[in-house]
Amino acid sequence: MKINYSKTCTLPQDLIPLLQDPKEDHLYKHGATFDLVMNMYRFDRKLRILLFNEIEKLYQSLPFCMDDCRNNTIGKSRLFLIT
Repeated sequence: MKINYSKTCTLPQDLIPLLQDPKEDHLYKHGATFDLVMNMYRFDRKLRILLFNEIEKLYQSLPFCMDDCRNNTIGKSRLFLIT
């Protein structure tokens, strides 16, 4: 897997939990490895893709639901008044 670090905005955030206190010293905890960071990055990427796919489905279905709700409440009363 090739990762362009300059285009990766979450990789520095994935390193934060691995820093010792105080975090300003930029010293890593014992046992922190690059493999651990990569696993965290992969998990974050998969979770983000999953969440945004579900949000997109909701975003696409929302207008239909709103239109259906409007037609069920307002549409019937209009039809009744017109006929």
